[in-house]
Amino acid sequence: MPFRLTRGTWLALAALGPAIFVAIQPLPILRSVFLLLLVVALLALLINPLADRLGRRGVARGLTVALALGGTALLLNGALAAVCGDDWPNDDVAGGGDRGRDRLGLRLLRGAVRLL
Repeated sequence: MPFRLTRGTWLALAALGPAIFVAIQPLPILRSVFLLLLVVALLALLINPLADRLGRRGVARGLTVALALGGTALLLNGALAAVCGDDWPNDDVAGGGDRGRDRLGLRLLRGAVRLL
């Protein structure tokens, strides 16, 4: 019995190439979105016990979440400012293309080594 493909199968195979090409285009954006969602999910897991404890003492859950996220943002900005020093934010480091990114990465690495 010969193996035969229907017209619909051939059309699906022909459409697979352009579909893969179109799907590959937004991958960098999707990676950023998924990373952001992962960070937010982990922060939500970390904030939940704190919000429960403060909720028992009468503090609103929304206020607890806002303060925890704001504190986290301040902590991360402070760490970045401490590591980068006077060069942050600076167009030479922040917007300097690959060279600026490489310099920023080296500064972050040196700062992390200093902290250890």
